[in-house]
Amino acid sequence: MQQVLQQFPSYKSMNINQTEVIKNFVKQGLGIAFLPKSVIEAESHQQLLHSYSLKECSHIVSSTYFLTKYVSVDIEEFLAVCHLIYKDASKN
Repeated sequence: MQQVLQQFPSYKSMNINQTEVIKNFVKQGLGIAFLPKSVIEAESHQQLLHSYSLKECSHIVSSTYFLTKYVSVDIEEFLAVCHLIYKDASKN
């Protein structure tokens, strides 16, 4: 990851947990974001935001963490699906 970041000397990262704020920042040209496709469908159809497949960004590496206080059956199933998705994405 550091090698990729070295190519962008003015790189800055922000952690924002409000989807609408993130989308507005991107619309204003303040950066890029990784969001679920379902979150930007309306803006994508209106050509206010553009989406790209993860395959087009395969050179970008990121760690993803899931935090929970309790592990339920639903959470175990969700994590199993996440593992499958990430496993499939790493093959491409």
